[in-house]
Amino acid sequence: MNHNNQLDFFRAILIVLVILIHIVNFGDHYPLLKNAILAFLMPSFLVVTGFLVNINKPLKTYALYLSKIVLAYVVMVSGYAALSLFLPVRDGLTQPTWQAFAHVLFIKSIGPYWFLHLMVVCGVLYYASFRVVPKISTAAKLSIFATFIILTAQFTPLLNIRFAAYYFVGVVIRHLVKDFSKVYESSL
Repeated sequence: MNHNNQLDFFRAILIVLVILIHIVNFGDHYPLLKNAILAFLMPSFLVVTGFLVNINKPLKTYALYLSKIVLAYVVMVSGYAALSLFLPVRDGLTQPTWQAFAHVLFIKSIGPYWFLHLMVVCGVLYYASFRVVPKISTAAKLSIFATFIILTAQFTPLLNIRFAAYYFVGVVIRHLVKDFSKVYESSL
């Protein structure tokens, strides 16, 4: 895939918006604008992430990529969980037990780090679905990926299908449209 400057610019705008909505006073002074930004911000990030993930790598290389995300996730969630025992945060730990810590680390992420958790779960499902039967069509691989997402969301607490659907859309764009700029140019 070729480097896309327009996609970089789009990502830069999204990053600026993330910073903007995390400024406490901004949300207090402009709650409707904050909600409007949030309505498209994370879905946009998930679509871009699904589009940019490259599964055309050997298993060892892809596992290294995912392990870096897992490491960042574990460090950040561990710190957030520890601080949540002492600071007033939403969905923080209320008791310092190993079970509670394991739950927020492996099952239901807390804080702003759910995005990394979703990247890992979807990344594993994406890689597996495209590698299980490598000789089938792209449409069949996408169907397998969609099935994996639905089953994981339905039968485990590991995945929120609402957010995973956006990641899936990014993967579909990567495989069927191939050029991300065609998606937003046609919408103008």
